[in-house]
Amino acid sequence: SHLKPMSAVLRKFPLLDPPAPDDGALAVAESNSDGLARISAAILGAVQRLAVSPACDPCHHNCEAGIHGVRSAGRDACHAGHVLWIHSQAGHIADGPAVPLEVIETGSRALQAVEELKVANPPVVALDLEHHSAHSFSGFVALMQASTAEKDYIFDTTLSDVRNVLAGDEFGALLRADLPVKVLHGSRNDVRWLATDFGQRLGAATLDSFEVASVLAWKGRSLKALAKRLLGVELDKEEQCGDWRRRPLTPAMLSYARADTRRLIQLVPML
Repeated sequence: SHLKPMSAVLRKFPLLDPPAPDDGALAVAESNSDGLARISAAILGAVQRLAVSPACDPCHHNCEAGIHGVRSAGRDACHAGHVLWIHSQAGHIADGPAVPLEVIETGSRALQAVEELKVANPPVVALDLEHHSAHSFSGFVALMQASTAEKDYIFDTTLSDVRNVLAGDEFGALLRADLPVKVLHGSRNDVRWLATDFGQRLGAATLDSFEVASVLAWKGRSLKALAKRLLGVELDKEEQCGDWRRRPLTPAMLSYARADTRRLIQLVPML
């Protein structure tokens, strides 16, 4: 393996501190109701579709629209029953070695992958970035991961053609669109890195699982803690501080990179 030289491909974008928000997201935040209601409906609808299955009978569970928004007597029993149903659907979202993984290494394929993410069905996309900053003033994004319900993608952002696509209009449109909903965990750094490395801003249709856990006042809010609590899975974090410049990526690095977004998209219906 070797360390990927970045001098030929690295381009940085100016960054305000904190990053300037997407204009559309700012308009939603400042609106009295309409924009916020629209985005909230988009997120709720996407998560419903991610969890939905013919095996669920909303009337039987006495739940609204097939998720655990209980609205009548028998609330505790209904909630418990529906939580059990959600856990029973662990196989509904693809998992394990059978899940396709594509490592994106060309600009043309990166553009095609962005188009595939735009039409994800259900319309939910989990995103994560791996950043290298050792011995560097500002660092750079060395990898971007994305997962849909059925497939995992790893974008090699040490390659200039791939970086150019992620700095382009199509990827920007994906990030700002109401659908698909973008799901991240602890996105403070990801927001900054998207801005500095690709000149991109996340739109309002973004769900941060760390913030959801914070609203729920859970003590364990890391992705590892949420995966253990809700999925019963132990995430291997050995490569968390790995050198993401290394190419080729080792099997352990590939496994770590795809696991974060794969588990994240599995967590969404439960949160």
